Amino acid sequence: MAKISKIYILALTVMFSGLLVFSAFLGADEQTSGSRVRDLVGFDRLSDQVSTLTGQAISPALVMFGTGVYHRITKNEDDYSPWFASPIFLTVVGIILAIFLVKDFVPSSAVQKPLAAVEESMMALWGLLGLIASVPFLWNKVGPALESLGSLIFPLVASTALAADIPDLAANTEGGILATTAGALIYIVVWCVSNTINILCLLAPALAAPLLKGFRLVLLGGLLGLNAIHPVLGLIGAVIIIIFSLIVFRWSFKLTVWGLLFSFDLIFRRWRRKPVQGLIPAFAGPLAKKNLKIPKRSAGYLLYENGTLLFRYRPFLIFKKQVQVPGPYFLGEGLLWPVLAVYSEKEKSKAVFAFRLAHKTHERFLCETLGAEKVIDHGFRHKYVRARDWIKGLFRGQESPLDQIN
Repeated sequence: MAKISKIYILALTVMFSGLLVFSAFLGADEQTSGSRVRDLVGFDRLSDQVSTLTGQAISPALVMFGTGVYHRITKNEDDYSPWFASPIFLTVVGIILAIFLVKDFVPSSAVQKPLAAVEESMMALWGLLGLIASVPFLWNKVGPALESLGSLIFPLVASTALAADIPDLAANTEGGILATTAGALIYIVVWCVSNTINILCLLAPALAAPLLKGFRLVLLGGLLGLNAIHPVLGLIGAVIIIIFSLIVFRWSFKLTVWGLLFSFDLIFRRWRRKPVQGLIPAFAGPLAKKNLKIPKRSAGYLLYENGTLLFRYRPFLIFKKQVQVPGPYFLGEGLLWPVLAVYSEKEKSKAVFAFRLAHKTHERFLCETLGAEKVIDHGFRHKYVRARDWIKGLFRGQESPLDQIN
């Protein structure tokens, strides 16, 4: 089923991209001698805007900063400057980007991770500002290139008396609506996938951040470079990125939701507050996908009701679904967050659900609230505790847990 959905998404993407390219040639007036030149101009304009939009979705803050600086340098007195070219905006964004850049090369996780959480929280703001900056350009520049396709999609609007009297207004409005809608969807999908790099920086070792962000910077530079060579090459690169982003969008969206919640808990140190009785937020783990058929990283709530543990979630954020979680299950203490775990055949605990960082240090409360049998050490924490006890036993001359096994 997953393979079928990916093939379906791929087919839709190719069809959608083909319509965008074809629509650029529909907007020209074939009755004039320069119609072919107008076709090529419209196609170049469309290609340039699609690749620029994709690049801005990959790194909104960096692209807006670079574009704003370029406008300030090349601006004449009569030229129009966008709002993100203002000196105040460029100064603030430049300082923030410099702080985050220096942070990536700090080898201490105690310093880097809180700043990485702040950066991840700000990615939503950068993404929104980048989308706001893109919409006017989509409407004004790409809209006219889609005017004929807009007339086909909105025939009733194009046939009204107003459209007959003012055909340019009707065509530009339809093309602007189509271009803005399609561009906004493309922007959101690509931004969500690009944002996963910031989330991986939260989990990866400290020195991995420059490598992860360096890959994104190379991807952005390659796309802008292809577009500078020729708009067609830029469009091809953008379409490849869009297709890949559509395929992994479901995974990246769930990871983005988790990353925003994790950053919020880390910044405000939410584990200092006691959780509230009732519905407990949780994320489905690998074992939930295997045994309960719940998509991995699905966000939902655990509820212990009438001796039964239930997991409630909304597939695609719309439909309500409830799954019963069979026991026996245990509350596992992890290094970063608690988990709801079961034992496998080899007597190793495996996570069924993972809780938020806010539930750290509240394992006993979760155990009682969810009807778990006991609290156990899980994952890396289990190995860490055993190694710590063994080292303490060496210095204290006591028999360690590892000695008892032998």
